[in-house]
Amino acid sequence: MTAPTRRRRGRPPTGSTDLDQHFITSTAIQLLQTNGWNKFSMRALAEQLQVDPMALYHYFSNKTALLEAMVTTVFTALDPLHPPFDAAQPLEQRVEHLAQAYLQIVLRFPELVGELIAGRLNVHEPVRRFDDLFQQAMGDLPLDASSRRHATNLLVDYLHGYALGATSATSPEWRHGTAIIIRGIRAIASEMR
Repeated sequence: MTAPTRRRRGRPPTGSTDLDQHFITSTAIQLLQTNGWNKFSMRALAEQLQVDPMALYHYFSNKTALLEAMVTTVFTALDPLHPPFDAAQPLEQRVEHLAQAYLQIVLRFPELVGELIAGRLNVHEPVRRFDDLFQQAMGDLPLDASSRRHATNLLVDYLHGYALGATSATSPEWRHGTAIIIRGIRAIASEMR
C-alpha cells in the first residue's frame, strides 16, 4: 500500500521548475475540457496539480486572472503571422477559412468564449488577433476603417450566434451566412469606389 500523495503547501520553492503560469494554464485548459465548466474551480485545479489551492494564487491573483490566461492561450491558434488561409485565395475562401478557425475555438471552449463575450474578462489579445487576421483576409478591398470595423463585428456576431446552436464547425450551414456577409461587404466596397 502506498502512502497518499502530499500536496505542496503555500508558495512554491524558489527555483521550482515544475509549476509555472504556462503549466498551470495548460493543465487548467485540459481540466476544463475533461470535467466541464460546472466542475471547474481553483480547488479542482489545485487537486489536479497536487498542490495546495493557495499555491495557485502565487501565479494568478484570482480565478478571473486564470481564465484570462486560458482565453489568451486558446486563441493563440489564430496567429496573424500564420493565417489559416492563403493570401492568393479569393476573398470568400480567406474569410471562410478564418471563420472556420474561429468557430473551432468557440465550439471547443464555449464557456471561456462566453466569459469573454460577456465582458467579464479583460483580454484584448484574442480580439486583436482576429481583427488582424480579418484585415488580412479582406486584402485590398476598398473599405474605410469604419466599414471594416462594422464588417468584423458583423462576422464575429454571426459566428457567435451560429455557435449558440451548433455542435460542429464542419457542418456546412455556417458557410451560407458567411457567404451572405461577404456579398454585403463586397456591395458596400463597390459603392465606395
